[in-house]
Amino acid sequence: MFKNQRAELELLKQQHAAGHVDIPTELETLMKVEAQELINQYYDHSQGLEELTILLAKNKNKGEDILTMTAFDKRIKLT
Repeated sequence: MFKNQRAELELLKQQHAAGHVDIPTELETLMKVEAQELINQYYDHSQGLEELTILLAKNKNKGEDILTMTAFDKRIKLT
């Protein structure tokens, strides 16, 4: 799983040395990469920053997570 991702392996080794024992599955790792790409696509520009700022201000006390606030599941089809 980590053969092409040395940085990920080194980070995991550091976390284990600090006492963390969680090992992400290959699916979790892929989903993390895809989620980061989606975030960059939709919010990594000035208009996206404004949109996130408004969303966070509106939902500050509701306790919702960022996925619920952005409604990605309704805006795009996840595969």
